[in-house]
Formats: sequence, C-alpha cells, structure tokens
Amino acid sequence: MENKYEEAAIHFENAFHDAPRAEALRNAIRARKDAKQFARAATLAALAERIYADDTTTMVVVHDTLSEAAPKL
Repeated sequence: MENKYEEAAIHFENAFHDAPRAEALRNAIRARKDAKQFARAATLAALAERIYADDTTTMVVVHDTLSEAAPKL
C-alpha cells in the first residue's frame, strides 16, 4: 500500500512543479506522510509553510505533518 502512496506523491509533486498550487502540495505532503516518508513530508511541509503561510488549510496540514514527523526524524 505504501507504494501506492509514493506513486500518488510523485504525481502530486509533478503537478505542483508544473502548476504550483497549494492543493497539489498539500496532497503531496499527505501522500508522503501516508507512505511513511516522513523526511520528505517534512521537507514539503517546510516549503508549503514558506510559500502558503497565509493559507489556513495548508498551514493545518503543515503543522500536523511537522508535529507527527518530528519525533521520527
């Protein structure tokens, strides 16, 4: 199952690269977290925090991800 999340994350990251939008980045973060790739999820969350600091929905994902990932890194 983790492979499916990783595959989804790759697609979301490519979508974000092609057309940077908060939704694509949030989905990439969630997929990396679900794939248990916490370092990558945290890296994407840090990027989202810089780019979308004014987006409440994104910041919820950022904070949830960073708090979950921190003890695992």
